[in-house]
Amino acid sequence: MGFMFGSYKQGCSTTSSCSGTLRTSDTGHSWGLIQSHGVYDSSPLLTNVSPSGSGVAVSKVSFLSPLVGYAFDPALAFTIDGGVNFSPLLASFATSTTRFLDVEVAGSTTYFVAVGLNFSGVSPNSIVFGSFPNISTANVNPSIKVISSSAISAGSLQNAVASIRAYPFGVAVEFGVNNYTTALIGAAGSPNFTAVGQNPCSQVQYSQPYLPPLAIADTSPISIYALCTSNPAAGSSQKTIFTSTNMGASWTNDGSAPNGGQSYGIDATAPSTVIVSASSGATFFYTSTDGGKTFKTAFTGFPGGSEYLYGPYFLSSSLAAVLSYSQGSPFSFLVSTDGGASFSPS
Repeated sequence: MGFMFGSYKQGCSTTSSCSGTLRTSDTGHSWGLIQSHGVYDSSPLLTNVSPSGSGVAVSKVSFLSPLVGYAFDPALAFTIDGGVNFSPLLASFATSTTRFLDVEVAGSTTYFVAVGLNFSGVSPNSIVFGSFPNISTANVNPSIKVISSSAISAGSLQNAVASIRAYPFGVAVEFGVNNYTTALIGAAGSPNFTAVGQNPCSQVQYSQPYLPPLAIADTSPISIYALCTSNPAAGSSQKTIFTSTNMGASWTNDGSAPNGGQSYGIDATAPSTVIVSASSGATFFYTSTDGGKTFKTAFTGFPGGSEYLYGPYFLSSSLAAVLSYSQGSPFSFLVSTDGGASFSPS
């Protein structure tokens, strides 16, 4: 089962747009709209639509179960009725400048990265990585634990970025401002995280204030794949793949994905399959079955490219999905059922 959140116009009773949650139970082949209350879309992708609505502003969702889930960025809210109603969460710790950058679940623990969090002992001008027990119908007031915090300037709060990747065997988190990043690795459900001894992306130059995401393959010992982009040019960039087999203490430069397209994301699955997404004049998915040493083009399409790519995400060792969107065009949900060897619209 999967969920997405956003704005829509068709069937909306207001003159602007309404916000709702889309739900699928057939791996993305069909979607049903849940009219969501208590939240509104903070960054609608619809043409000529401004953020508007009642409740708290969010742009993303992450569900624990068909009934229980979170909506976040910039605020944080929760639902216990499948996305029909949302209520603010951790509001007593938030300020007007607070933004929850990412919220992900690993085991029985929810991890978050926020900026401007008004928490005891932490400067409000900080990036905060913390956790709390998963929200449930029996506990809607969880206590939070700060795992790490980094003070930044007040003017940099809204330029902060973060990426949390949670898997059964481990959690990787990166957060930072502009080209400065902090990377941490820990076991799923753990309150203790270890700083990555050597951030591989410090070895290459990239020009935009975003974090190349980490991806974890569910193997033991944990193998971590890092995508680092450099040498950006018109419609292309170098995409270097680094691997670590010791939880980020050291890294090996294993190879590069093709230069076509600007990098969007990376994901991996056991034993050694890696997918990289990119977009420029077209949209590309590149797949490696040897741990990032060599890549084949698994998909090329959408003339003009995708303005937004969400994914790739492995849902199992054989099933992977990517969501593509461009202004004025419908969403495209592409699925691979052969481990990333090929993709097709769902």
